[in-house]
Amino acid sequence: MAIWQWKIWIVPRKEVLKELSRIPTYLDQGWFESVGWWKNSSAPELIAFFDSVLRRYDAPWAKNTTSWGSDDGNRIELTIDQGIIENVSIRIDLRDLAIEFLRSLVNFSERNDFLLYSLESTKFIEPSLSVVLDEIQSSKKVAFLKDPKKFFEDNKAYLDRLNKENEKYLKKPNQ
Repeated sequence: MAIWQWKIWIVPRKEVLKELSRIPTYLDQGWFESVGWWKNSSAPELIAFFDSVLRRYDAPWAKNTTSWGSDDGNRIELTIDQGIIENVSIRIDLRDLAIEFLRSLVNFSERNDFLLYSLESTKFIEPSLSVVLDEIQSSKKVAFLKDPKKFFEDNKAYLDRLNKENEKYLKKPNQ
């Protein structure tokens, strides 16, 4: 994921409440990713909406995943395995924020009673354009875009944590 992309997932509110009985202020990302939030949902309405806001593109490396948008811009990924939705993730390109795209996502989420889950803040976000814009404005991604040098100076601990998390995905030499 590019530093200028703000990543969120969308999940059905009813599944969050069923799993947790309330909307928490923080939720560990690993635990979040382990839950089958979409196990009781179907994909046709999601696919129709995603087709209406971004163009599909082929991502052969992403097994069981349909992608919309582009790798380095706005992007939606829908992963379905054996007919069950595994996840719905969205990357918002903050270099040139497409407010109509964001508004469409928020309105769709609100109409369908979905919540947004932020990768950066590891919390659920209500589908409200003003709430989402506030979350984006306070993100480290925007801080980087505004002043990259200051971002690196002010966020050493954050970057060290990200590097450690990413090490598990990198193949070590001679292993």
